[in-house]
Amino acid sequence: MNECNPTPFIQQLNQLSLTTIILVIPFLRNSLDGISRQATSFDTKSYSMNKGHYNNKTLRTLKGERWKDIPEFEGIYKVSNLGRIKSLDRIIAHPRLKEQFVAGRILSQSIAKNRNIKTGEPMIDLRVSLSRDGVQHFFNTRRVVYAAFRKQIDFEKDGMYVINKDGNGYNNTLKNLKLATKTEKSVRAFKRER
Repeated sequence: MNECNPTPFIQQLNQLSLTTIILVIPFLRNSLDGISRQATSFDTKSYSMNKGHYNNKTLRTLKGERWKDIPEFEGIYKVSNLGRIKSLDRIIAHPRLKEQFVAGRILSQSIAKNRNIKTGEPMIDLRVSLSRDGVQHFFNTRRVVYAAFRKQIDFEKDGMYVINKDGNGYNNTLKNLKLATKTEKSVRAFKRER
């Protein structure tokens, strides 16, 4: 069995220039990713799907990106048609300073990985945490995008789900989202053997 010992490689990195290290990091990341895939039985298909806009943290607006206020969080957060969520520059209450400036940023989205009971295939949902008045609220990203650009829905009242057309939970672009009833969602899952 071939053991992978990264220690000599890391010692060599200490002697390289910063430019060389920047060029080597993607290679190292891919190598370590490959090692972690071999060590786990998790389906590698999900890794290839992880190419969405959600992990782009630049504050610059991307090509074709439009931003809208998130309902009930106006003036605090915005969501884009590409599925990115950002906080806005604002002043918040501070116990000692009275007020504190907080710079806006692109928010990290957590990845909820569940396994399909029948196929064992991973099912991905992106989620985001938004806070208002000191209280955290957790949302499914696709519902936030849909609520800002189409209409806000209440599952209890409307009985509708927001689903990804292509089944890729990383792809929460507006054009990839649609409403479905519980029956439509179940039929789709049955057809896909999920």
